[in-house]
Amino acid sequence: ALQNMGTSALAAAPRRVAGRFEPAFLAAFWLAFTALAFLFPYNGDDWAWGSPAGIDRLKVWFHDYNGRYAGDLIAIALTRTPWLTPLVVSAAVTLTVFLVLELTGQRTALGYTVAVALFLAMPLTQWRESVAWVSGFSNYVLGTMCMLVFLRATTLDWSGRLGRRRIAVRRCAIVVLAV
Repeated sequence: ALQNMGTSALAAAPRRVAGRFEPAFLAAFWLAFTALAFLFPYNGDDWAWGSPAGIDRLKVWFHDYNGRYAGDLIAIALTRTPWLTPLVVSAAVTLTVFLVLELTGQRTALGYTVAVALFLAMPLTQWRESVAWVSGFSNYVLGTMCMLVFLRATTLDWSGRLGRRRIAVRRCAIVVLAV
């Protein structure tokens, strides 16, 4: 059946939302998720990161801890700025939803509805350990978001849709994200 379809069906342009729906939806989702994120309590080692124990771990560069240096540094920063944490969590989740739909070519009203519904239907245990828990968020959601940014950058690079100057910047970003 795929042979009869030719390459036009496989190489079809990604579907995108027309008009103002997408920015309005993303802004509304970000605002709603920010309000929700203000309700997330600190738990587990979030309390340690925001206390002198977190700085003690930093002083020895997290020796014998978990090896997640970037995530640990971000956890220290977020637990020490509680007003910023919900904004960052919401921005990362919103960007993750956007990137998943961008990479799959499903930036439509239905795509956004399904993606957000599936995200919100995440099992409670995963929700607690990856979104509501600052340490988990710092290590898992931000890492996932960086991988999605990396995939989008390589997709744009391989598609040849960038000018020369943007290609150089994009390739530098790809190398940084890959490391």
